Amino acid sequence: MIDFPNHSRSYDPTRHAVRFWGHDSAIEASFFIDEDALMRIQPDARLDESG
Repeated sequence: MIDFPNHSRSYDPTRHAVRFWGHDSAIEASFFIDEDALMRIQPDARLDESG
């Protein structure tokens, strides 16, 4: 299981994405970056949780 040092993000294995949370004062938002987007950034990344 991935454990991010910043607990506002985590790996979501059902969506094959990294989930992020952020806030601005009282407004909180969550969003995903899926593996297709991550592969554009780093094409040689492994397609498993540790990658």
